[in-house]
Amino acid sequence: MKPSSSIAVRPRIWAKDLLLAFGFTALTIVAARIRLHLPFTPVPVTMQTGAAILSGLILGSRLGAISQLQYMALGLAGAPVFANPLSGPAALMSPSFGYIPGFAIGATLAGWSWQKLGRRGLGNATLAAAFGACAIYATGVPWLAGWYKVTSGWPASVCVTQAWLQGLAPFLGADAVKVAAAAAIAAAMSGRRAG
Repeated sequence: MKPSSSIAVRPRIWAKDLLLAFGFTALTIVAARIRLHLPFTPVPVTMQTGAAILSGLILGSRLGAISQLQYMALGLAGAPVFANPLSGPAALMSPSFGYIPGFAIGATLAGWSWQKLGRRGLGNATLAAAFGACAIYATGVPWLAGWYKVTSGWPASVCVTQAWLQGLAPFLGADAVKVAAAAAIAAAMSGRRAG
């Protein structure tokens, strides 16, 4: 009797998980629409970093990553969901595409870190969110450097410097705010569950 009842419950759990993941995929799509193009960089300022980190903190590492992989898959399939106007396989030619797989890695790392830190406290949530943001930069900035190398032919050292100046430095302040906001939401939700 017990095995059949647990089997009956499992599809409902999966359905709920998938709905939550789709919800954060949709949030990331909306976050891509909130964008500001700066004149000195090909990488737009968006709210996607915050959405990706929040997905990991709220859903956990596995579902957070799934939500961001769904986002990437939609864009590569041709849906106009990316902040950059390119979609489908052409999006791979975008200078900012490297941040998109970083969203899945960042969600994974934020969720995993938050779990390891006990899912309690604003400080722990901020640390986990910061780890997630670093993971996003770790894929986005090298991609941008590679894009500069392919499109400009500059020496590698110049490409790396430009990627740092145009793909990391201008975003640190805004992303610190996104990290703090995602951490505050996650810590508040964790406190509510505990209470």
